[in-house]
Amino acid sequence: MFLLTGIGAFLSVMTTRLGRVIDRARQLEAAIVAEGETDPALAARRAITIADLAVLDRRMLLANRAVGLAVASALTVCILIATLFIDAVSQFHPDAIIPVLFILAITLLIASLTAFALEIHISIRTVRVRADLLRSSP
Repeated sequence: MFLLTGIGAFLSVMTTRLGRVIDRARQLEAAIVAEGETDPALAARRAITIADLAVLDRRMLLANRAVGLAVASALTVCILIATLFIDAVSQFHPDAIIPVLFILAITLLIASLTAFALEIHISIRTVRVRADLLRSSP
């Protein structure tokens, strides 16, 4: 049960991050549309925005993968709990499947956390802090 609680908290964090990435991608897409395609003065800015969108697309893919794997892990934990309950209250004893379900749940969780770590790595690597703001701080 503790594993299920932890996965639930992790899912909350991941869906929040995914929502923020999606919101930012929508803002950038709207900015591209608002700029228009014929203004050559904005070509460099447009290229940067498109590059940012490519990064956000990669982050969305990884965050979505992390959420999907975490949900699969949570479902596997639920099946494991149901199997343990059946084992305790009935004459049917699925002893062979219990370790397999646990290993599967942990493996899915590891894969989810790996996707999450990659998404964080990309987000940290692509943050841009304006140099003039750094120089003006005390």
